[in-house]
Amino acid sequence: MDENGGKIPDEFDDDVVILQQLRRSYKYFKDYSQMIMEPTSPKLLPDPLKEPYYQPPYTLVIELTDVLLHPEWSLVTGWRFKKRPGIDNLFQQLAPLYEIVIFTSETGMTAFPLIDSVDPHGFISYRLFRDATRYMDGHHVKVGLQRGRESP
Repeated sequence: MDENGGKIPDEFDDDVVILQQLRRSYKYFKDYSQMIMEPTSPKLLPDPLKEPYYQPPYTLVIELTDVLLHPEWSLVTGWRFKKRPGIDNLFQQLAPLYEIVIFTSETGMTAFPLIDSVDPHGFISYRLFRDATRYMDGHHVKVGLQRGRESP
């Protein structure tokens, strides 16, 4: 409805009512599945910073699961994540030289607190989650990263 209460026409208005509903439902589910299968944006990282800001010359992309954190599950405790030794020192040494990006196929809601626990001092520049992956053959696959754009 528009601001005057009039119906806003769409591409299915000329069809029979049942056919309208079926086509709208099909379009909705097609759009939803496309949202799951493709990254939310073709540009995963922003453009490099301009002067006077410091832009590290290289970007280092690190996986969260099994690289920074090791997940373990037990019947008693459920999921627990063990932090790899030396992560704090590693980030401190790499931060001046690299733009650090965490890239994981976990959801943002799951991974955000984990990344916060791994990086309490804020050395990580960007966080990329499941919405930055491509869904292929039943799995979320990380797409290649290039500064300012995605590459397959």
